[in-house]
Amino acid sequence: MTKKLLTGALITTPLIVINGTMAIYFQGGAGIQEVVVVGLLISVYVFLIWLINITLVTRVKVPQKWHLYVISFLIIGLVGFPFRLFVVSILTDLSTLDGFPNYPVLNALVVNSIVWVIIEMVRTGEEKKEAEATIDKLKIENLEAQKQSLIRQVQPHFLFNALSTLKSLISENQRDAESYTVKLSNFLRYSFANESADLTTLEQELDYVNNYIELQAIRFEGGFTHEIRIPENVMQYKIPVFALQTLVENIFKHNFFNEKKPLHFTIVHEEEGLTVRNEKIGLKLTDRNETGLLNLSKRYELTNGSSITILNTDEEFVVTIPLIP
Repeated sequence: MTKKLLTGALITTPLIVINGTMAIYFQGGAGIQEVVVVGLLISVYVFLIWLINITLVTRVKVPQKWHLYVISFLIIGLVGFPFRLFVVSILTDLSTLDGFPNYPVLNALVVNSIVWVIIEMVRTGEEKKEAEATIDKLKIENLEAQKQSLIRQVQPHFLFNALSTLKSLISENQRDAESYTVKLSNFLRYSFANESADLTTLEQELDYVNNYIELQAIRFEGGFTHEIRIPENVMQYKIPVFALQTLVENIFKHNFFNEKKPLHFTIVHEEEGLTVRNEKIGLKLTDRNETGLLNLSKRYELTNGSSITILNTDEEFVVTIPLIP
């Protein structure tokens, strides 16, 4: 704030000086030399007013804001008297500068009022920025809490299904059971390792999602097909942690499908970002909620000011998320 106030002082001081000296000059009683001298003196005094008030605002702590106003106007009023005497000692013909001897006391109080108006404008702007920053921080903390809550909600349900599938595989095919256990281990390792992170690379998130899809493939046994088309040159772009996972998980959560009526979804890179598209099959309307998508949308907004795009038709559900360079 001090830097902004000093900038205000450098801008307003010349304007006030020009206004004061032009009035004296056009009265016709003062020459150029006298006007220049008076202008320099007024410049020093106006800038001094600024410095006094900047010091009060940045260094002095008072119970009430109006206390600073009282202190400021008392100081400026008192400083005006010795300044007036100083001006008198320099200018030998004050009669030609009619009205100027009153400047240091009366006009200085007017200048001080202008200075305080500017100070309050700057302080209000700074307080607004601080409040907005605090609100954004609280929003991020709230989203983080929501993300942790979603993870805790998803993991027990997912683990229950995963362990049930693993139990069946152990009795039917030990080799598949071993492969399933490795994939499940990798999936859970990523979940726990990144639950407190904000962003991750698309490559890491995609590895995580591939593990999830492979686990679901074993569980649903041909109940769905999928296609992933993402070029290598975007793999190091960033996305929020669990962003892609949320979208893919919603596909399995909100569609009723089986081997006779399989589901198909795609994950492709497009100009707008990463698009996840799935056909709608026997939607589980009673289970649908938009908490995950709302959470993801807000995370993008706070991370880099972008937003996700949702297209919901009778035939398909499409979500496009931006990639962060």
